[in-house]
Amino acid sequence: MKNVFLKTLKLYYFKGTKKREINFQDHQTDIAGPNGSGKTTIFDAFTWLLFGKDSHDRKDFNIKTLESDGKSLEKIEHTVEGKLVVDGKDYDLKRVYKENWVKARGELEPTLKGHETLFYINEVPRKAGEYQKEIDELIDESLFKLITNPKYFASLNWAKQREILFTMAGTVSDAEILDKIATNQNKTEIGSLTNIINSGKSLELFKIEISSKKKKLKDDLKAIPTRVDEAENAKPQIVSDFADLEHQISILNTRVENIDEALENASKKFAKDFEDNNKIQQQINDFKNQQNDLVFKANSERRNQDFEIKKEKQDIENEIATAKREIASLGNHISFLEREKAKTQELIASLREKYSTVFNSQYEEKEGVLTCPVYNIVCDSPKANELHKNNSDKARETFNTKRVEELGTINTQGVQLKSDLEAHEIAIQNTKDSIGEYDNKIADLQNKLIAYPKDDAKP
Repeated sequence: MKNVFLKTLKLYYFKGTKKREINFQDHQTDIAGPNGSGKTTIFDAFTWLLFGKDSHDRKDFNIKTLESDGKSLEKIEHTVEGKLVVDGKDYDLKRVYKENWVKARGELEPTLKGHETLFYINEVPRKAGEYQKEIDELIDESLFKLITNPKYFASLNWAKQREILFTMAGTVSDAEILDKIATNQNKTEIGSLTNIINSGKSLELFKIEISSKKKKLKDDLKAIPTRVDEAENAKPQIVSDFADLEHQISILNTRVENIDEALENASKKFAKDFEDNNKIQQQINDFKNQQNDLVFKANSERRNQDFEIKKEKQDIENEIATAKREIASLGNHISFLEREKAKTQELIASLREKYSTVFNSQYEEKEGVLTCPVYNIVCDSPKANELHKNNSDKARETFNTKRVEELGTINTQGVQLKSDLEAHEIAIQNTKDSIGEYDNKIADLQNKLIAYPKDDAKP
């Protein structure tokens, strides 16, 4: 028996698996997961690579990978690759299922003309028969199913099951069975069976032959009464009076002449009826042609009307879709304006707080007398004290001037922010009015759509 080991298995766009590679360990590789995770897909890929079937022994299962809408991916090669080690020798197997796109003369785009399967062994292209022959030499398909699918044996008929069990457990020959059951009382019957076995026939085949002969004898017995009746009826009658026979012949000849005349008259009538029927059939054909012309014209007019109605309906639906997009865009614009309005309100609040702070600020005059920084004594110079007083007054005046200017700047900014806030509010209201106009337009268009038939309505 060959030692076969699967080292790697690669799937590309096979039954929903876009790409997967499995490296099998020398001792054991477990593949587990919940339902729908792809366990059966891996087994299907392996059986398809070897025998062109899935794990349920089906050749016509769906290999292609489907998109989310249920359509299969186009112009994709569905591939399974596997590396087998058979008695220490490597075999790289590859099976590819691809679409055959052909660009016919005069056509701009290629069209799908069917599918084809490509086969490779050790990267060498092989024909289907060559590929399968080499696989059969490596792995017996029946044995593979027995050791990989626990349901396969139970699905076989009893004769195949018995053959497999006898192959596994060994068999007992017909001669050994006869030798065991032979006794002094039935040696004659057993001897005749022994002669049959020695002639090269099995007891099973001998049993089938005896059953066939019994059936033939029964059929012959059933047919004997019928054959006797047929033979009795076939016996000729003895004619006793030739004159009477000639009279009967004369009567029959007269009947034949009458029948011939009747046939001729019937034939003439049939010819006339046939001609009349042809004229009527021609009239019927003319009426049918006129009817077909009227039906074709009516269908053409109806298709044109349907096209115009569908076009008008599509135009209205397009207008509704455009209006909804405009509403969505205006809604986004309102959100933007609301954010800008909120920012402006925050700036106004901040500016008010700043105005209050500046407005309430007071000049803080340093208390005390002028002191000499060198000797740390009170300065008694009138000129120095006067200069000190002038500097203090000037600092107070500068503070007050700067305070007035800052308050003016804040007022100017506040006026501008208030103007911006009013502009935002006006823009928001105008945008809401525009949305209302679009809502009214959509309502009017939807009322118009009610008059049109639904897409699934039959004419």
